[in-house]
Amino acid sequence: METKQQGLFGTSLVGLAVCSFAFFMGFAVLRENRLAKGIPVQLWSAAGPEYLTILITVLVLIAGALILRRSFPGMPLVLAGLGNLFIVLTFTALSAATKNLLSGAADFSRVSLGSGAWVLLLGGYIITAAAAREIGQPVLRYFFSFLFIIILFIMGTTGMFNRLSIIQEFLVKKDRFTREFLNHLSIAFSSVGLAMIIGIPLGILAYRKKRAEKPVFYSVNTAQTIPSLALFGLLIAPLSFLSTRFPVLRSMGIRGIGTTPALIALTLYALLPVTRNTYTSLKVVDPAVIQAGKGMGLSRVQLLFTIEIPMAAPILLNGLRLAAVQAIGNTAIAALIGAGGFGFFIFQGLGQAAADLILLGAIPVVLLAVFVDRIMQLIIRLFTPEGLRLLKQDEGGAR
Repeated sequence: METKQQGLFGTSLVGLAVCSFAFFMGFAVLRENRLAKGIPVQLWSAAGPEYLTILITVLVLIAGALILRRSFPGMPLVLAGLGNLFIVLTFTALSAATKNLLSGAADFSRVSLGSGAWVLLLGGYIITAAAAREIGQPVLRYFFSFLFIIILFIMGTTGMFNRLSIIQEFLVKKDRFTREFLNHLSIAFSSVGLAMIIGIPLGILAYRKKRAEKPVFYSVNTAQTIPSLALFGLLIAPLSFLSTRFPVLRSMGIRGIGTTPALIALTLYALLPVTRNTYTSLKVVDPAVIQAGKGMGLSRVQLLFTIEIPMAAPILLNGLRLAAVQAIGNTAIAALIGAGGFGFFIFQGLGQAAADLILLGAIPVVLLAVFVDRIMQLIIRLFTPEGLRLLKQDEGGAR
């Protein structure tokens, strides 16, 4: 418990330091149009001195909660709540800054988030995540991890943030955004699903057959070492040849560019964490438990499905977690070969030198990766056998 409190204190101090530094940076950026170079404006000038006072007050409350953390067992809940409040208030200040700066400005003027706003949000999230991690009840932990997103979504439906530059980009491209969002999810999770179908049997094979271990891991490691852009490029020529030679493949949507090479490449990248964690999870199962199962007359298949896989589930699912987060990030790069996804906005923004369009693609990728990571952690906890969970808690308490 003492170690956890020290970890919470240290991480939260980092968050406070980050937030304090951000007050000296430009909070919002006023641009004449979406492509023009902007003018950074400080928080007190953009939103008003009252917002500076409010944000500093919340940080003081967070510091006070850290000092009193040993006096109240529920202090992580308070810190997580204050962290969420700080993030929401930062966005509220951005809304006020946008209104103030655009008052009397030219029609095409835009207000973007300045470096100070980004750093404030980062510091607030560091505090929120550190506090939420120490909340004992899983439901409350995940609720406080994403509470600010729920609140901001509700506030956003009122049109409160519509004049922010990135929201204006979204409103213009709303239909395309929805299409690419679904496309991104489809490619990322399809590749993880294929990696499960291939990687889990490969991991079991490497575990069961000693001679298969080196060839299996040599293959999946080799695929992982090839840079993503190079792998996409290597797949274009053979797939183009096959689709030209066999028209039935083209009618099925298999071409040198598009979804097919992206799906193949992302599946190959996802194979290593899935295969490795499947193999490792089976290796660490207590041999005494396996011997007990054999003594009960269980066959090898029965041992695998009734003892080994249930006990190996936490490590195996952790491999799927890593593969899913990795696939979400790599899918953005697949837009370069016409696969779509959020990378479409990133590379279109780079081509137009439109920073907010780049962020329209980049921010959802980050949020989606964080969300999937947290959900997978919850699933891992649910699938961890009670005995293993209690054993980990005892080991943590012993430390």
